[in-house]
Amino acid sequence: MKKSIPQIILICVLFVLGCTTQKNNDRQTTQTNQTPEVFAESKSRLSFDSFKSYRSNIIEELYNEALSKNEKLKAIDDKISEITSDSIELKTKTYLKFRSTNLDYFRIAETYTTTINDSILRKSAIALLKNFRDDYDKTVSQHETKMNSIGSLKSNLSDQHSFLKLIVTQNMMNNYQSNEMPKVEELESMIKDLELVLKDAKSYIKAQK
Repeated sequence: MKKSIPQIILICVLFVLGCTTQKNNDRQTTQTNQTPEVFAESKSRLSFDSFKSYRSNIIEELYNEALSKNEKLKAIDDKISEITSDSIELKTKTYLKFRSTNLDYFRIAETYTTTINDSILRKSAIALLKNFRDDYDKTVSQHETKMNSIGSLKSNLSDQHSFLKLIVTQNMMNNYQSNEMPKVEELESMIKDLELVLKDAKSYIKAQK
């Protein structure tokens, strides 16, 4: 049986809290000390252009790697995708069509009232239409409240999904930073080489004066 949107959000919140707790026995396998696989290619590619060529969205690539290694995370992500792309549309389309049909009627009916030349009859038509619209609004008030709740919960779920991606990928980036930090001596060596070449260039220029 499919879970409701509040249940899905609760699952996401519990999962995010679990990711931030070091004592969580079910924490992701991607929270090991291993460097993410998406960066393995960088070891053999040293130019900045090559980094850009294989990386379109670093957050999504890291998150997709995490999904492939963590069944619990993958299950939650699948539920989020299913309920936001399929379930919401399926369960709201009937009412949305009903609402659209009624709003079309009221919109066109208003134009009809403007075509009535007799002022008394026109006022009666306007009042008649207003009463009809008020009755309709009262009839669908519960539906509109539910639609507002769905919109709010969908937005909340989207926020949780984004936060989930940040939590998961931040842990992966921590591993990358810890394992792949270049030695500062490499930069210091480059500074010394530059200083030596600069010194030679200055000496040559001075000799030519």
